[in-house]
Amino acid sequence: MYKFPDNAKDKQEIKEKIRQICASNYSYRDGRILNSICSEPLDIAVWAYKQMLLSNLGDTRIFGSLKKMEQEVTAMLGNLLHNNSAAGNIVTGGTEANLLAMYVARQAGFQKGIKYPEAVASEAVHFSFNKACAFLGIKLITVKTDENFQVQAQELESKITKNTTAVIATAGTSETGTVEHIKETGEIAKKYGIYFHVDAASGGFLLPFMEDAGYKSVPFDFALESVDSITIDPHKYGMSVIPGGFILFRNRELMDYINFESFFHGTKAHTTLAGTRTGAGLASVYAVIHSLGYKGFVNNTKLIMSRREMLVNELHKRNIETAGRQDLNIIMVKSKDPVKIMGLLEKEGWLASVSKRYNAVRIVVHRHNSEDRLKEFAETFMRLENTLGKRI
Repeated sequence: MYKFPDNAKDKQEIKEKIRQICASNYSYRDGRILNSICSEPLDIAVWAYKQMLLSNLGDTRIFGSLKKMEQEVTAMLGNLLHNNSAAGNIVTGGTEANLLAMYVARQAGFQKGIKYPEAVASEAVHFSFNKACAFLGIKLITVKTDENFQVQAQELESKITKNTTAVIATAGTSETGTVEHIKETGEIAKKYGIYFHVDAASGGFLLPFMEDAGYKSVPFDFALESVDSITIDPHKYGMSVIPGGFILFRNRELMDYINFESFFHGTKAHTTLAGTRTGAGLASVYAVIHSLGYKGFVNNTKLIMSRREMLVNELHKRNIETAGRQDLNIIMVKSKDPVKIMGLLEKEGWLASVSKRYNAVRIVVHRHNSEDRLKEFAETFMRLENTLGKRI
């Protein structure tokens, strides 16, 4: 039983205790983590985070310079996503960003007279939308995907009703890395005058750089007139620290639906879910963007995608099949018993995951996975797969 301590402990003793608690954690640097869309942040990101540990973006009277920094990062991300008029905020991550987008969609729907709001999306939509819709009283309606993990736009259109207040598309699903038919889905939303949100939490720091990295990309951002808001997460492939997500709206008018007044004179209205929010994550994003620039992100994308390509080839050479189409850096690997394989892999120090929906082993190739480690993983997977059906 744990109880609140009576007396202070020696600082060195506290540090040692924390080290002991953390000793069992996996390390990105080992290269065996294959289930994470996050990785170790850049050194400059960690440095910037530490400089701003005491800051609070919720109090711009004390930390007014951070508001300016937030506006600058918002503008840079808007520019990256083809909209120099974008408005937005740094948030804790994709979950908060998606919730804020659904709040704006719901409020806009209320103005149109929609009393019982609904949102339509692919069944592969991130589970954060289950949370957001539950919190906001929105009925989430999903459409099944095909063998390539895609939903056909016509099927999605068939689910639209007079109560539809939002249409959602995903630019890089968390399960399979699929980039959904953003343009076609957006055209449907525009046809019916419905709010259209793109969840690019996973794909937002890969897709803008894909073509210059030598890989195929598709339109997914504000270049499409139908897009009203975008979620993008610097703490994933943006190489920043956690927490560090962003919600971007096409214009300030949309973001103004989120406007919660403080009860203090001189304190600006809040436009995020959190009131007190650290400026450390913001400083980290700012530092990474300026440290790498566009070309640095192209190189990072090239590294990740080339290693994904290499792993697919290594698996296929060993007669291990993959499922669907790999749009980004996530690979769905077929197995006789995916859950059992996941457990066997973990016993040997490898962390993978299993998709409940598609019953396949999910592998995320990140920059912390070296080519040698990925080859070792392919060999390990084949060996363990061959043991299935035998006594182990």
